[in-house]
Amino acid sequence: MIFREQYRRYSLIAIIICTGLILIVYLKSFWGGLLGAMAIYIMLRELMNSLTKKGMKPGLAAFILLISFVLCVLVPLSYALALAAGERKCQPREQSYSIP
Repeated sequence: MIFREQYRRYSLIAIIICTGLILIVYLKSFWGGLLGAMAIYIMLRELMNSLTKKGMKPGLAAFILLISFVLCVLVPLSYALALAAGERKCQPREQSYSIP
C-alpha cells in the first residue's frame, strides 16, 4: 500500500474511535434506556414475527404488542415499586409528653 492510503485509513479509524468514545462518555445517562429497549425488543421479536407472518400489518402488530407489554408488565411493576417505596418512608413517631 501507498503511504497516503495507510495514513488515510489509520486517520479514519482514529476519528471513528474518538467519536465513539466521546459518544459513550456524553450519553451515559441513556444507557439504561438503550439496554431496556434492547431487552424489550428481544422479548417481543418472536411475537412480532409470528403476527406479521399471519398477515397482520407491522404497524398494527407493533401497536398491539406495545400496549400489551405496558399493561401486562410495566403497570404492575410500577405499582409494586410504588408499594415498596411507600413502605420505606419514615413514619413519624408519636411523641409523648409527660407532665412532671
